[in-house]
Amino acid sequence: MPLIKPHKILDIPVIPWKECIAKSLTDGSPGLSVIEHSRNVAEVARSLMAILPRSVQILMGDVAVVLAALHDVGKVSPGFQKKILGNFQARYNPQIAKYTLSNFETRHARISEAALNAFLGAEYETMDISAVVGAHHGVRDGTDTLLDSGSIFGGKEWMQERRKLIVQLLKEYGHINRNSALNIEALTGLVCVADWIGSDESFFPPDQNSLLRLLHYNAFDAWSLQAIAIKSYNLIMSGFPKPVNLHLPKPPDLELLDLF
Repeated sequence: MPLIKPHKILDIPVIPWKECIAKSLTDGSPGLSVIEHSRNVAEVARSLMAILPRSVQILMGDVAVVLAALHDVGKVSPGFQKKILGNFQARYNPQIAKYTLSNFETRHARISEAALNAFLGAEYETMDISAVVGAHHGVRDGTDTLLDSGSIFGGKEWMQERRKLIVQLLKEYGHINRNSALNIEALTGLVCVADWIGSDESFFPPDQNSLLRLLHYNAFDAWSLQAIAIKSYNLIMSGFPKPVNLHLPKPPDLELLDLF
């Protein structure tokens, strides 16, 4: 499918990827950054992969965790940053506050897909690997292919910030190797479930990142993983699932998080 060139609009000042926000607090102020949320979801995906049957693990090769990490790179974009900051734009990022939100794409999953597609290049098109991050909410946000450098995504400077984030996450979670045997549907299901869990504020409060440290210390254990595995298995295997309430189990004592 030919690339669609968006209409030209004014360039918008860029926000460094390290400063881009993924989650907001109850009052609308900035919470977790994109890189923090990305790591949380990647670690959930790693935990899920560890307890899935070996036959299912094989379907996903060695890319499930890194794809989960990459799912939200599209949040490094002017449209999403303006949307999530809302009334706090002038306070936290005044350089973008004066620009009109309607000029930019706000569907970050769509931007994630375009960014990963551009980064990986044409050789991966037959794998549809970038569509996995594009469908991490359960369905793709459009099937047309947009240029990652397009103005509605912020232009070339914002594209470069997304690439920097992709490079960083690949360093942390591994590279994406060409593998035609990957099951795209299973991968998409896994990334969807990992994101739903990683976005559950009972596990991952938007004002702290202690649960990431907890995961690294291998303490994200039976109280969550066994129930999650049972409830998410069919969702993972169905591919492109519709969002549902997983009724995730809660840890017995959230105060334990303060130990890390």
